[in-house]
Amino acid sequence: MARQRQSEKKAQEQFNLKDLNIMDLGKDVGLTLMRDNTYANVDNWLPTGIPQYDAIMGGGIPFGRVTEVFGKKASGKSTFALQLSKKASELGVVTIWIDVEGTSDVRRLEQLGVDTDKVFAIQPKFNKKKNMYDPLTVESIADEIGGLLEKFRNISVDIPLLIIWDSIAATTSQLEIDQDITSQQPGIKAKALAKFFNRVTPLINGSNTALVAINQARDVMGGSFGFGDNIDSPGGKALEHVVSLQLLVNAVNANDFNQIKPNSTSNYGSYTGHNMQVETKKSKVSRPQQKAKAFIASEHELADGTEINGFNPDYIIIREAINLKIIESRGAWKVYVTDNGEELKMYEKDWYPYFIHNQNPEIIKEITAKVYYKLFPKEYPPFENTIIKVDDEFAMDKLKEYYANKNETPVESTESENGTDSE
Repeated sequence: MARQRQSEKKAQEQFNLKDLNIMDLGKDVGLTLMRDNTYANVDNWLPTGIPQYDAIMGGGIPFGRVTEVFGKKASGKSTFALQLSKKASELGVVTIWIDVEGTSDVRRLEQLGVDTDKVFAIQPKFNKKKNMYDPLTVESIADEIGGLLEKFRNISVDIPLLIIWDSIAATTSQLEIDQDITSQQPGIKAKALAKFFNRVTPLINGSNTALVAINQARDVMGGSFGFGDNIDSPGGKALEHVVSLQLLVNAVNANDFNQIKPNSTSNYGSYTGHNMQVETKKSKVSRPQQKAKAFIASEHELADGTEINGFNPDYIIIREAINLKIIESRGAWKVYVTDNGEELKMYEKDWYPYFIHNQNPEIIKEITAKVYYKLFPKEYPPFENTIIKVDDEFAMDKLKEYYANKNETPVESTESENGTDSE
């Protein structure tokens, strides 16, 4: 009888999960609901100025995160980093180059449109006693970044900071320098990088700082036989795990852009640029395994004699507008129909100087906005930036107009056959 009463008492006292109030429970134990947690949010994006890249990256380069850009030689890694510097300076973002490879040549930066008055550089310092430059090491870069982030934080937490490290592969660890060249101790650099990211990543997470690490690609033994990827980046497992966005860049279609130059000795023409394909090998901020292409020019000559270099935004917009069929192909003509129903028709070679020389600002604004709208049919994430404002960027007012009139969609959303695609 006593046992029966105890059993009935336990049944009455048994906790009923249906009566559990999750919000009250969170308050009682000091926990935050996931819906109210903003720590992992990306509050600011740096648009690259290349909409098809931004589309596969979730909106551009995310702040408060680490991004790795890796690829083989001459694929366009450093030029892409210079493009990021250019956009950052235009949007008021402080840029710091950690120049291990000596790529931040002032003349080259200015040629590609970078405002060198708005870019800082950390370079090897000259040692007068040794009569040589002391190399930048993984350890010294960790000290530099840690000190800089603390100094900027003391000035203001609202200063957006873009740090470009060019490159991981060219940076040695202090132990590698100190040890004998015949030493066989493996994994020295990987261990140094693990310590680097253990120190630096917590300072970047949740801040208004974006770290973009440039890296080289290396062939993977066995990859060509179907066992995983053919290439990866050096740096150990710590780098793989810490990055939120890992971008693989490749040079493609270089021969398609060869031009016969006056002093050329080749019947096939001279190199004047290539398509740089970007693939999101890993992404915590967008859908991974997507690809997009854009043209990097190198003294590429247009039909009217204009020469372009680097990522020319007007050239890229026109090519993407054609890829997305915003500008339609009708035989040899490329035709655009304006929002007012007017038809503009010319050869493809004539569209590029038309855009670059801004011959009709309203038409150019329409086409630019439609490219962004087609690549970002639901929303354009940088519009939600808390610090880096993009509203005054060219054609953004027109893009907002298209979003406001979604019921009267100017173009249908599709993916580009040659620009943005996915696997």
